[in-house]
Amino acid sequence: MNLSYDPSKPFAASREATESWWLGMPLGAVPERAILTLALDIPTADFLALLGDAHLLPSTTEYHVITGSYAGTPVVVVYHGSGPLSISVAIEELARLGVKTIVRAGNSGGLSTAVAVGDTVVVTAAVRAERMLLDYVPLEFPAVSAHSLVTSLAQSATLHASGTVHEGFVVSVATFYPGSGMPTAIGVINHEQVDRLRLWQHLGALCIDAETSTVLVLASLFGMHGGAILGIGNHLETGAGAHLTRTDSLARPALHAITRIEPPQTARTPSPKR
Repeated sequence: MNLSYDPSKPFAASREATESWWLGMPLGAVPERAILTLALDIPTADFLALLGDAHLLPSTTEYHVITGSYAGTPVVVVYHGSGPLSISVAIEELARLGVKTIVRAGNSGGLSTAVAVGDTVVVTAAVRAERMLLDYVPLEFPAVSAHSLVTSLAQSATLHASGTVHEGFVVSVATFYPGSGMPTAIGVINHEQVDRLRLWQHLGALCIDAETSTVLVLASLFGMHGGAILGIGNHLETGAGAHLTRTDSLARPALHAITRIEPPQTARTPSPKR
């Protein structure tokens, strides 16, 4: 048996390249602007009510896609599963489809005492505690929001979001319970994680989630504008809250912001093969 071995050669996909693998969106004619969220955070009814000519595409996967327009500008909304792995697949396929601007809109847990349940956070950067993106880049690669999106989201949130609007950085973790410093089914296993979260709290992190760092890193890698607007649905320090209660107050400012800025004119091109 002769097996060729080329460590620099990627593996081939087995699916015909007529549509995106997981999102099920046909190639071509895809809006350049996309919002990513979870059904637990923002019900599909919120976006269906806000978008003109809205269509919920049929799906056989964990992903659900809504196409439509806001203020006359085409937009696609992608519902994904929880965590960095699920949202990374969505962003990878959106980049291949030609999307140039992405915004995460969803829930987060309050970490700083400066934020309260019901407030809104416009993310400027994220701590890469999720560690999953090591498949892409080293941990030192920064997770920073596009400046134009921070400005647009902050202005839109002031008009349409609930509570006090904050700008600051979020800690993005890999798991829900231990990553957030909460006991697992058998209690606290990793006390060092609790200590790390206390450190980030001391250093000024406003909130914690599991997806924002992935959005910001992959957007930067793929030559896209990336940003995030997060609601404080619960607070880790006080124990207040559970889930987002004013979900429309995230959907509307996300749509307003993403349709007011121009997408980047050029996408990142692959580096020459070494």
